[in-house]
This record gives sequence, structure tokens and C-alpha cells, in this order.
Amino acid sequence: MKQLPLPKGEDVIIEISDARWSLLKMSPDYTVEFVWIMSKYNACKREDLDDLIRAPSMKPLISKYAPKVIELMGAFGSDTRVPAE
Repeated sequence: MKQLPLPKGEDVIIEISDARWSLLKMSPDYTVEFVWIMSKYNACKREDLDDLIRAPSMKPLISKYAPKVIELMGAFGSDTRVPAE
């Protein structure tokens, strides 16, 4: 994954739907990494990340890694539900 440096102090604004479509084209590992980054650095609202992982299109990516995703989402609180297979 290519990472682009940002000027110090700059914010990145990503629409959840854009993130979802990008993640759907990648390996499921990137989805888990995205959740980790967003939760570790509080880089988005909890509701936005919930919307991302609850989307039906994300179900195949999330189901294999559901326990890890739930663990990572723990940084936002305890109400994380990952769609079942």
C-alpha cells in the first residue's frame, strides 16, 4: 500500500462510502488495518466506522476477521456488531 505524507497538522477527510469502495477492491487485511488505524488514533467518529463495517458489501471481508475487528473497535466502546455470515 502506498502511503502519501501529509503536511504536519493537516486533516484528511474521507467519505465512508469512498473508503468502503476502496477497501472492497483490496485484500481483507487492509480493512482490518483501516479499522485499526481509525480506532487507535480516533481518526473518525465511532458511528462512521460502525456504518463502514456493518455495510452488507463489507460482510465477506469482515466475517473472516470478525473477532479481530471487534477487538480493535473496543477502543470506541463496547457496542460493536459485525454482520454474521
